[in-house]
Amino acid sequence: MATISPQGTSQGPSAQALVPLPPRLLPVDEDTAVPKPPRRPRFSGTALVLGFIPVFTFGLGVWQIRRLKWKVALIEEVDEKLGREPIPLPPRVNVDVMPEFAFRKVRVWGSWDHGYTMFFGPKKYDVEHGFDVITPLLRTNGTTVLVNRGFVANAHMNDFLAASRQDSQSQVEVLGMLHSPGPRNKYTPDNKPEEGEWHWLDLAAMKEHAGGDRAHVQAVLIDEIFDGHSALAVQNISKGIPVGIPVAIELRNMHAVYAATWFSLSAVTSLLFLRLIMRGRGPSDIFNKPPRRQMA
Repeated sequence: MATISPQGTSQGPSAQALVPLPPRLLPVDEDTAVPKPPRRPRFSGTALVLGFIPVFTFGLGVWQIRRLKWKVALIEEVDEKLGREPIPLPPRVNVDVMPEFAFRKVRVWGSWDHGYTMFFGPKKYDVEHGFDVITPLLRTNGTTVLVNRGFVANAHMNDFLAASRQDSQSQVEVLGMLHSPGPRNKYTPDNKPEEGEWHWLDLAAMKEHAGGDRAHVQAVLIDEIFDGHSALAVQNISKGIPVGIPVAIELRNMHAVYAATWFSLSAVTSLLFLRLIMRGRGPSDIFNKPPRRQMA
């Protein structure tokens, strides 16, 4: 029998059935429940990689533009120096200012000291393989400088050595260009002076090899200029005569092409990245709020 409360409300089982339950306590039919959509990752690996590529390639393009400006300025400097008349090399050269006089044409006089000839390389001239020949020049003022006389082919190296023994005392005039070597490449092998192997221009070591200060050798390198035509160069190579550098120097300048390549790659990957975001497969998921669940 149901009891009546003082307020007149029935407290029996039938009355309790009429009290509404909170929504969170309602029974849920698992067959009709709305499934929770799977959460997509906020950052996919593809999006991260594809988003990094445009920034990286754009930076490389900017770097190539800077290199282009540097190379253009260097070409203008070289052309301006090569246009000047050759000057006699001073008796004593301040090696500290040599980089400022790189590519300047000079004239020197003296005789070859073939006993300290160095073979720098290996080098290649057209289809011929060989070495550049660097020989100390005993100047008429008593000092010595190093002269890169040019390329000698391996096949005609004996001809060069035979000719060297015959003109050791003859006086020569050399028209050349001052050379200021750059830093050594980290992949270049070590020099082995005791074995006659010179793979990079270490002027300090070459100076000591040629006699050093006791023989008044200066750490100055001159590239001998060859002003003949290509047919004469081929003829000299066949006789073992060194072929020096040409009068005009062509500096390779591909930085504009490289910059265009990097900027194009940056633009293409940027479009791909935007397309990936608009398809909802990338970082745009951060801004997409998950749908609200419908309450029964």
